[in-house]
Amino acid sequence: MEHLSFGVVAIILLLLTPVIVTPFLYHRLKTRRAAEVLAHFDGRELLGVTDRANFFGQQSRGLVQLRGNGILALTRTELYFRMLAGKFTYTIPVTHIRDIETPRSFKGRSILKPLLKVVFDDENGREDSLAWYVPELPRWVEALNALKQQATQR
Repeated sequence: MEHLSFGVVAIILLLLTPVIVTPFLYHRLKTRRAAEVLAHFDGRELLGVTDRANFFGQQSRGLVQLRGNGILALTRTELYFRMLAGKFTYTIPVTHIRDIETPRSFKGRSILKPLLKVVFDDENGREDSLAWYVPELPRWVEALNALKQQATQR
């Protein structure tokens, strides 16, 4: 059996580096963002939280926008999202939520599974919406609908 040349070994290592390094860097980023979100909610009860929310976009921002993973958290007063990459955060007061929907696509994008779509009034009173793929979708829908109902009874 012939020995591999240094050049071939170097190319193989170069090709494998992203496969090895990327998961490590992703885990570090996810851990850092989770700590930031928990610090943001220090002392407040979290009714739901997932670090596996896949963001599909914001209706009002048009077609060109980043889609990506992040952390979704729910308290009695707000739904909060922090994207893992970049600085995108969004807070929706529970009192501004109009509807909770579970479409299979949002803004022309789909993963062939139901999404969590939150329709709400923005800070200027205009209707907008955000959507995510989240694990345990029925639990999120139930919690948000219960909070929405409580908010309308006040």
